[in-house]
Amino acid sequence: MIDSVLAALGLLVCAGLLLRFALPPSRRHRLDSSLRRAWEGLRRLPQRLGREHKVKRQVQREADEVISRARRKAKETPAVDRRGNVYRPDAFKSRPPTDKLH
Repeated sequence: MIDSVLAALGLLVCAGLLLRFALPPSRRHRLDSSLRRAWEGLRRLPQRLGREHKVKRQVQREADEVISRARRKAKETPAVDRRGNVYRPDAFKSRPPTDKLH
């Protein structure tokens, strides 16, 4: 059983190599580069899956921190004069006017 499976795999590899040599050089180069990219992608798949899980957790944690910081900051904001869509903080009112422009 295993002998026939190995023989079939060997036959497929030989047929694939024969077909590859029948291609023109430009198409052969394109085929080789696409197969190389596919092999590298498969080889790095376990690392990427583990890293993506860690990155998702980190992104979620950072998003939660940013949201909580924004909520805390919203509670601490000073009084603001709202006219339409223009916000004028009260901190700007206490600044003395300056005559010098330069």
